[in-house]
This record gives sequence, C-alpha cells and structure tokens, in this order.
Amino acid sequence: MSRCMPLCKLCKYFIDENRSCEAYPDGISDSIYWNGHLPTMTDDNNIKFQPKEDISKDRVNFYLNIYGIS
Repeated sequence: MSRCMPLCKLCKYFIDENRSCEAYPDGISDSIYWNGHLPTMTDDNNIKFQPKEDISKDRVNFYLNIYGIS
C-alpha cells in the first residue's frame, strides 16, 4: 500500500537526485521508499531514519504515525 509521501523525503540521509541514502547507497528499493524503513531492518548499514533539522517535530510524528513507526 503506498503512502501519501515517502518517509525518506523527511530523512536527513536521503539523496533525492538518485533516490539513495547512507543506509542504501546503491538506491532505495520501491518497497522501502513507498512503505517505510522500519527500525527492525538489518540491511541498512545500521543507519536509521533521522528527520531533517528543518522539519517540525509535529510533521515528523504525523508521518511516523501514518507508517506505524513510533
């Protein structure tokens, strides 16, 4: 099920130009991009979601709730 906006776009590690990040330097799979990077994933170079500094905490919490991540 695809979400309203990929959570990746709120992450400080996200690189929009090639849809990659420090966790997935070779590219973020469609499944992770559209469904969220869950804290239990182990193929992420031990790098987890961290919100960009300019994103409000309320906005981050809103999207984390949509993805079912606390």
